[in-house]
Amino acid sequence: MKYLFPNFLTSELEYRICKSYWETKIEYLLQKSNIINIEQYLNTKFANGQEQFNGNPIVNFYVKSKNKALRIVQDIPETETVEISAWTNKFKTDDLNTTELVISLELTPESEQITYDFIKKWFINDYSASVMEKYIDFVYESIKSLKTNSLTEEIYA
Repeated sequence: MKYLFPNFLTSELEYRICKSYWETKIEYLLQKSNIINIEQYLNTKFANGQEQFNGNPIVNFYVKSKNKALRIVQDIPETETVEISAWTNKFKTDDLNTTELVISLELTPESEQITYDFIKKWFINDYSASVMEKYIDFVYESIKSLKTNSLTEEIYA
């Protein structure tokens, strides 16, 4: 399995590069679709100002015009399959009441592609939380079906 930034949790430099990679690509994707005023809504720093290098979240964005948020949790690579899960979640603080799309993954080219598909559906196509949940289920079933078909092909080979 090919992983992108496999040492992001053990190398501060690789973590910073990975975070910048996500930020640049997501900001470009959203700005290309005229979605502007993108801001972080979660604090990723300790009280002393030092960055938390734990991948939860690796990036987060809030789009005020849509009152929607995105949080990506990147996990350490441990498996030999595409590992990604996603869900919507109500997020409320004293200053913010929104719905976030949470994506948890081990970063591979395949999980990255699925992530960008989810982001497009969430922000650009403006899927509601209930439609997004159905779409996520559809994608999971498709992935499971592909895994099953690959396993079947290996058994018959």
